Formats: sequence, C-alpha cells, structure tokens
Amino acid sequence: METCLHNSLDVPRAKTIFGQLRKRETSSLLEVGVYNAFIEAYFGMATQKEPENQDQWLGEIYDLYELLESGAENVAPDQVTYGLMLQIWMQ
Repeated sequence: METCLHNSLDVPRAKTIFGQLRKRETSSLLEVGVYNAFIEAYFGMATQKEPENQDQWLGEIYDLYELLESGAENVAPDQVTYGLMLQIWMQ
C-alpha cells in the first residue's frame, strides 16, 4: 500500500487493498497513521491527479474521517488527522 500511495502512484489500487485489510479480523493492526496516509493521498488525488473527480475523492476523505470519529474500526483520529482535515477544510 505504501508504494501505491507514494507520490499518488496508484491510489485506487491502494484503496482496494486497504478496504480488503479493513474487512479482516486482523484489521485491528491498522493504526491511525495508515488512515491519515489515505486521507492525505485522497486529497492529493482531489487536488492534483484527478481534479475532475474532486467530489468523489473529497467524499472518500469525509467518509474515512467520519469512520475514525465514530470509532467503528477501533481507531481514533489523532492530531495529524485533525491537522489534515483542517488543511483540507481551509482549501
């Protein structure tokens, strides 16, 4: 996933892998840093790589953020998450 996210090389593929990992029993191994990396990558897609699909990518960001806030996956947002969301909101 990290390779796919690096420089937004293949964010859709990373998103697929991330979704599969989140469905497994071992999903508790996913830490907030992974979620933050996806928020950042989705923002890059919305603003740089696929601005024509900006609404879709911003929707993915907000869905992931709401998931973190809800605690549904036993992962909570941290200061980096809030910083990213503030940065996204400011733009």
